[in-house]
Amino acid sequence: MLSPRPLERSEVPITSTPALFRQSRFSDSLKALREEYLGGQKAPKLRRLGRKQIRVDGVDYDSLAEIACVKAMQKYIPGFKVKPGENFQIPMSKRREADFIVNGVVVEYHPVRTYYDFRDRKKYREYLAEVKKLRGAEKEAFKKKTERNLANSYRQRRKRMIAETPEHVGKELIVAKSSAEFYDKVIKRFGQNYPSKGEFVRDFEAVIQSHKAQLPPRYKQSKNKKKKGS
Repeated sequence: MLSPRPLERSEVPITSTPALFRQSRFSDSLKALREEYLGGQKAPKLRRLGRKQIRVDGVDYDSLAEIACVKAMQKYIPGFKVKPGENFQIPMSKRREADFIVNGVVVEYHPVRTYYDFRDRKKYREYLAEVKKLRGAEKEAFKKKTERNLANSYRQRRKRMIAETPEHVGKELIVAKSSAEFYDKVIKRFGQNYPSKGEFVRDFEAVIQSHKAQLPPRYKQSKNKKKKGS
């Protein structure tokens, strides 16, 4: 009995197509669409599909804090209107993105999160082990020192990102680690008719809480898992 001939790649049923091949074919399709609709011009980086995004007023956000930042800037900074790719989620070198550009200044909203900011998983596990050994004031001092170091490392990476992106070389960088810092560094500098810091911080948190219900279930699950390990 003759054994059946192997199927050509084009004949393989979609249900049995390896995931890697499906992704490659989808990437090729995206590339073709870019060339067709942009006349061969260099296209802005398309955001990966499947990311855990929240859509508000036709704009996709990666976090609730991004929504709060945009709402605040649109309310208090004259002329600021969110434009993805231009002043929000701006494509940078090596497939990175800047959070915002406000009046020519790169603005990053980045609270320190140890589970995320440790670039080395081994070092993160070592950090957790050390935290478990310590108690009281010594433990808090160690955690604060670690957070300062992580914040500084993040700032340096963002500065390198700007320096490596030709169209943004030389731009000033602002990094805000909290809503209070965002108020001090961004709203007070570029805004008008803004409220007191206490009122701003309360409003910022209220925006976050009001949009929590819109989080996709998978987003909530992943955030909860990270919190348990932080």
